[in-house]
Order: sequence, then structure tokens, then C-alpha cells
Amino acid sequence: MYLDDVQVRLTVLYAIRCCQVSVSEDMFQELIVYQNVMDYFTMMNCVYELEKMKMVKSMVIDNETRFDITKKGLSSVVMFKDKIPLSIRDKIYDKAYELNQRAARGREISADIVPIDEKRYMAKCGIYEWGTPLLEVSVFAGGKKNAQDIVKRFEKEASSVYKLILEKIAEEGK
Repeated sequence: MYLDDVQVRLTVLYAIRCCQVSVSEDMFQELIVYQNVMDYFTMMNCVYELEKMKMVKSMVIDNETRFDITKKGLSSVVMFKDKIPLSIRDKIYDKAYELNQRAARGREISADIVPIDEKRYMAKCGIYEWGTPLLEVSVFAGGKKNAQDIVKRFEKEASSVYKLILEKIAEEGK
């Protein structure tokens, strides 16, 4: 699909606006390039033009350049977003929703009680980041009360448990 210069600018601004976090080049690619909206060079050229126009601002976070929309850019995209074809807005919105969900997940702590039989229980605990397991532990707890205590303690002290396990593993290797 051919987009004119105004539509290209509005599309980039719309992509940033749809995200709840500052947008990296990788995120831009997921939002725009991989959705076959425009090519990488057109997109990044537009981002830098918008930065010169003070509609986008950049910052470096963890050695990665990220972009945010300014008030000027936000007012433009709110006023003229109808100039972007609906099919493109839908693609970007859906992908941004997915990226926002991924970002919102961040670090998760999970702890559940699993019955083995009527009187014996296990505690299954885990720490996940962006859905990837950092630590998963299944512990035989004996009775239900012990399993509940393990779950409560893990939920409260998951980061210190994780740190302790990593320290012990690193200590063994020395």
C-alpha cells in the first residue's frame, strides 16, 4: 500500500501513541515493518524527521535509543489519525496491544498448591520474566498447611530465594 508523506508521519506517530512504553527500533520494526506497512529506511528516516520537528523525542535507556511522542506529536495524531487507512491502524493497534501485554507482564511470581493425594501436597513455585521461567521449583510439603505456608513465604520472599539459589550455585563452581 502506498502512503504519502503525511500518512507516513502520522503512522509513525500513531505507532508510538499506541505503545505504553517508549518505543525502540526493534519495537518499531514489529509495529510497522513486519506488518508490511512501510520499509525500515522510510520508517527510521521519518522518526528522525519527526524528532527534528519536535513531534518525537529520543532518549537512551540501557544503551538503546527509545522514542516517545511529544505533546505536539500527540495533538497531530489525535487530530489527523483518520488520514491513516483503517487497515493499517488496526494492524498497528493489534501489534501494540500485544507488545503492551508483554511489557505489562514483566516479572511474575507464581506459587500454587498441588495435591498428590488426599493428604499429601506439593508447592509449585516459579519466577517468570516476560513469560520465560527464571526459576521453577516443586517442593514436597507433606500436609496442606505446610504447602500453604511455603506458597505464602515464596510469594513474599521470591527475589531473596532466587538470589540465594543463584549464590549457592555460583559458590559451588568456585
